[in-house]
Amino acid sequence: MLNPIGANQFFYDTNTLNPYYGEISTPVSIWNNGMDSLQIMNSMSIQNGLSYMTYLNNAINALKMNYQKMMLAFQSNLNNVNNNSNSNIINLNNSNVNNSPKTDDSAKEEDKTHESNEKTVSSVAKVALSTIEDEGLKFLNSKRDRARWDDMNPTMQNALLKLVKFAKSKGITIYINSGKRTDGEQQNLVNSGAPAAPKGSKHLSGRAVDIRVSGNSSKNLAILGEYWRDELGYRWGADFKYPKPEPWHFDIGNKG
Repeated sequence: MLNPIGANQFFYDTNTLNPYYGEISTPVSIWNNGMDSLQIMNSMSIQNGLSYMTYLNNAINALKMNYQKMMLAFQSNLNNVNNNSNSNIINLNNSNVNNSPKTDDSAKEEDKTHESNEKTVSSVAKVALSTIEDEGLKFLNSKRDRARWDDMNPTMQNALLKLVKFAKSKGITIYINSGKRTDGEQQNLVNSGAPAAPKGSKHLSGRAVDIRVSGNSSKNLAILGEYWRDELGYRWGADFKYPKPEPWHFDIGNKG
């Protein structure tokens, strides 16, 4: 679309902002040919020149406003790109920190935490000797096994307390024949041909007892053994295959 500015012979295109002089179809670009444009303006009348300068100033102001808007939009987009880039860098750095090799100090702290957790898991309160004796537990070798009661594993002590209470409810008395053993005692049993392993016996860590019971030995051992295995979830010697079943043997395996 062509709109007149000033004299009838001068027009500009509102779509391209290119000025036209008269009816000439080739535009005269003010932006690319500044000197030629000034010469054209000098050759025009004052009225036309003033009208053209007014248009030119308006056009320049409009371009400035558009340029400012364009730069603000560009800056906004650039900031967004930078923010996203920084965020990715931070996430990457955090990932690197989490996956980075542990220093000696951090490894030591982790070990301490792990040890603390292990202690927490295995920290079962011990059972006093007087408590389990009050429930009816007896010792065949009273001097030896009563003295070693505190050396028994706390989980084993608590399991025995439950077993003694169960036995009491069935009218059965439990007698400890062998509890915590020393390495020498274990080796003597092996040398004598007793069915005891020289290494890895749960007696050595206070996690096993050999017992005798009142009444019908086979029947009552079976009653207690099934309770120990099925209800408490521990190992009963009657289930052993090698060297032979030991129905008098009760242990907690590696638990506790």
